[in-house]
Amino acid sequence: GPPHPMQALLGHSDFSAGSLVSACSSDTDAVDGQQQLVESGSPLFSAIMRSGFVSHLVGCYEATGAKLSQEEVNLWNAFVRADVGLRGSLRVPSEAANQVLQELPLPDDRRQWCMEELRERAFEGEVDFVDILDIFHEERSSSSREWSFRASLQNAVGGLSQLLGGVPDWEAHENPAVKHLSAELRTRCARLPSSRLAAAAAAYQRSLVLTNSWMCERSLKRFLSSLLPADQRR
Repeated sequence: GPPHPMQALLGHSDFSAGSLVSACSSDTDAVDGQQQLVESGSPLFSAIMRSGFVSHLVGCYEATGAKLSQEEVNLWNAFVRADVGLRGSLRVPSEAANQVLQELPLPDDRRQWCMEELRERAFEGEVDFVDILDIFHEERSSSSREWSFRASLQNAVGGLSQLLGGVPDWEAHENPAVKHLSAELRTRCARLPSSRLAAAAAAYQRSLVLTNSWMCERSLKRFLSSLLPADQRR
């Protein structure tokens, strides 16, 4: 039969915590079964299981951010904050999705265009972070000169604010932002019932996989594009 979930968390089997989360995310019955397992166990067993899910979710959040540029990290953090239920997706149109789009240095009419694009991409009324990330790059490439000016102005204002506030750039953009949101995520996870926590960990693993797949696809497209004659490149 399948190995006991405790083996995954204690590292006594090839059945890793990541595969445990994947198994829980495969269908509703699996997540329900995991909930029953946690709730039927001892408090210590339940605490160990929950700790594994929380660490996995936060690790996936941090690993996703580590692959992104600073602008993309800002977008990712906005997405995570707007994802109140830790579902790894947002409904569109919605105020939550609009909050994320506010991170884009765009006029209101272009943000509305982005929202319409998200509506077209939505599956059952919801979009993943990678959908927003793709639209971010699509919009930037379509108006690269204007975008560059807006982004540069925004960064300059942000840098001046940090300088006046006495906060070194690397501290403001790297460690505190990630650490603060990681700590916030742990607090939010503590409020979730076990079944939702298992599903949330699976959802953020999915975000990590989708983001990495999207980045690989972009790198491959750039490589193939570089092989084309200059007049045929996009």
